[in-house]
Amino acid sequence: MKRLLPFIVTFFSVIESNALEISVLTCSPGTELYSAFGHTAIRVQSPETGHDWVYNYGTFNFNTDGFYIKFARGQLDYMLSRQPFPSFQYEYLMENRSIVEQKLLLSETSLQRLSALLEENYRPENRFYKYDFFFDNCSSRVWDIINRACDGALIVPDQPDTLSTFRETVEHDLRFMPWAKIGISLALGAPYDRKMKPGEEVFLPDFLMKRLAATELNGQLIAGEATELLNQEEMEQRASSTSILLMLILLFGFSWMYVRKKHTMMRWAGGLLSWVVAVIGLLLLLLWFATDHLATKVNPDLLWAFPFPVFLLFKGRIRSFVLWAAVLGCVLGLSYYTLWTPAVMGIKLFFIPLIVSLLIYYFYLAVQNGATKVKGVGQTVNP
Repeated sequence: MKRLLPFIVTFFSVIESNALEISVLTCSPGTELYSAFGHTAIRVQSPETGHDWVYNYGTFNFNTDGFYIKFARGQLDYMLSRQPFPSFQYEYLMENRSIVEQKLLLSETSLQRLSALLEENYRPENRFYKYDFFFDNCSSRVWDIINRACDGALIVPDQPDTLSTFRETVEHDLRFMPWAKIGISLALGAPYDRKMKPGEEVFLPDFLMKRLAATELNGQLIAGEATELLNQEEMEQRASSTSILLMLILLFGFSWMYVRKKHTMMRWAGGLLSWVVAVIGLLLLLLWFATDHLATKVNPDLLWAFPFPVFLLFKGRIRSFVLWAAVLGCVLGLSYYTLWTPAVMGIKLFFIPLIVSLLIYYFYLAVQNGATKVKGVGQTVNP
């Protein structure tokens, strides 16, 4: 028996060395907007074939016909791509981004099934899918396919109810990109002000990494400890307060013009502001009704950003009705930011001065329109 022991150890060592290894790669955020939330991919190493592939659900083809129109309308097909790991690693080295690896501690049967599912997904007729930022992206697809390889038997231990809303989570990741944070928060619809349910947080790579570390199968953790494969120094980033300062200056200016009765300045400045907001409102309407983006539906920001100036070209009762509707819209918009979404503090500091400035201007026009004097028969003079 003692003579057979070295052979037995060698036999099982060979089997272990030929075992399939699959891991989840979590990449740190980049400096561009498309990379601000990080990235997730799956690495498959096969000692038997010598392959070391990375499967990536976050790629698309720039040469697609009508690329920009499809991208804007949410109709662009994303796809599963495959590339050698050294090539994948080199890209992140050049972008100064880190890569963390979590090896999956699944049975050989589950690993083989996961590899087969990835190859099945990679077939030309299966690799394309309709991307959805919150519910079907490069990170959530990784969780889904791992769970599928385990017959849906993954168990996540109960955790405290500490999940934030979708909006808060996105805004936190964009804290170093203030203008992008403002734009995306403005475009998000009301349904994304609700708190995320357990499992919905995996749309973000960092949350998926934490979920994998706590997930069990048959009483055993499914992922090993996170290991840094590429450790890059994070570039210093500072959040800018310039946008908030600009909005406070805007509010001060409109308040001063209203109190000092600077009518000409109020008309010019207010007209410019209202038309800028009208363009924003038009974009929000297009995002709601002319695209397939689910995240931009039912947008309450249209209460105050509705393109009212288009209707102000009318005269008489129509103009008066539109002006008071605009005042009401601004009031409801302020209520939305101060009462309905009390937790969204950062973005409110930007929009509240803007809405109040707009409210002052619309109220000024409404009062002026109501003060129209009649001179003669059928003749009106505006002050």
